Amino acid sequence: MSAERAVIRLLAETERPPTYKIDTAAPLISKLEAFLPQLRAANDALEGVAEAERSIEQVEEGMRHIEMNVAICDAENMREDADIEADSSEEEEEEDDSGLGDEEEEERMEVVR
Repeated sequence: MSAERAVIRLLAETERPPTYKIDTAAPLISKLEAFLPQLRAANDALEGVAEAERSIEQVEEGMRHIEMNVAICDAENMREDADIEADSSEEEEEEDDSGLGDEEEEERMEVVR
């Protein structure tokens, strides 16, 4: 069997996901229909701007911008670290229980601060 026939057969045998009718009167649809032309106009306006002027990497002093600091980490290790921190904070709370009343404890904390 040729590769082309195998692909056609596979596509024919593959179950297609169900499709649903969308209520065109839904508020979200009307908002989307209003937004998409605005998005297209903004993209068209950006095409006319020089590449250097629309670069998000070039931020001058005083320009408004959003700074995003992203860290890539191992989620499994993050969970283990959180468990260790939770265990150690519980132990510290047990050790800190000095038997003082709430008012005495608050006074002691105010002095420490």
